[in-house]
Amino acid sequence: MFVLLDKDNVILHISETLTQDSGGNYVVDSGTLAFAPSCVDHTAEVESVPDGVCAQQYTYDGTSFAENANYTVPQSETEKLQAQIDDVMDAMIELAGLIGG
Repeated sequence: MFVLLDKDNVILHISETLTQDSGGNYVVDSGTLAFAPSCVDHTAEVESVPDGVCAQQYTYDGTSFAENANYTVPQSETEKLQAQIDDVMDAMIELAGLIGG
């Protein structure tokens, strides 16, 4: 197994295959996906990847896997919209207070 890592050792991708093409791209998943060299800081070959370890949520320091302390669960579109609505409502309340309404 191979792991592609960024400069902070965050796992970008896990693949059973890894080659580099003539342009330096990292080719994974039996040739079905490629990563530009500017996206990948380094790679590592590992015997196995523990169950549950996945890209972005985990790091690999060359000897062990660990949860990525900087990972945050992406918001759903509904959650993003609700946060925007809340921001607009807060701004309207503040504006009403400023103009005496």
